[in-house]
Amino acid sequence: MLVQKYFADEYSSADIKGECYTDAKNGGDIATELKFIEDGTPKDHWKSYELTYALQNPDKGCPESMYKALISHLKAVFFIVSKVSINF
Repeated sequence: MLVQKYFADEYSSADIKGECYTDAKNGGDIATELKFIEDGTPKDHWKSYELTYALQNPDKGCPESMYKALISHLKAVFFIVSKVSINF
């Protein structure tokens, strides 16, 4: 994911216990729960299945990695905006 690559520090230190957005919640390890990954072995195209499930079931939450990326993105955007000075 882009957030993991460009905001690696924020991603690795993201606190997934707190709230991120009011319309997003942590769905946990959806891939393992739905057996897209069994005994540490992922099925072909498991990420696509996980994303499809999350989009079709928004009330169950998004995958933990996506939720963590949302938190990281939120922190990064606030940091960038706080450093930008716009004079009109």
